[in-house]
Amino acid sequence: MALQRDEDPESVARRCYRASVEKDRAAIERLVAADFHFTSPLDNRIDRRTYFERCWPNSRWIAGCEFIVVVQEGERVFVTYEARSDGGKASATPNS
Repeated sequence: MALQRDEDPESVARRCYRASVEKDRAAIERLVAADFHFTSPLDNRIDRRTYFERCWPNSRWIAGCEFIVVVQEGERVFVTYEARSDGGKASATPNS
């Protein structure tokens, strides 16, 4: 993820999740670097383009997000969160 001069990777990761909840694609596009990679139980190290094609459309149903665990290791951030859908259904999903 691309960092602002005064931001740590954890803050950037949190802002990315906030952008998903707010459906603000422009914000997340500014945050993730060209060499961004994303991993989840369904995706193994997908690149930026694939993330926006495959994962970003899911933001349409995300109404909220609660962080369960956030761990920063160097420039990597590992996140477990619980998302709330527009219908109230929750889903816990670990990713980085």
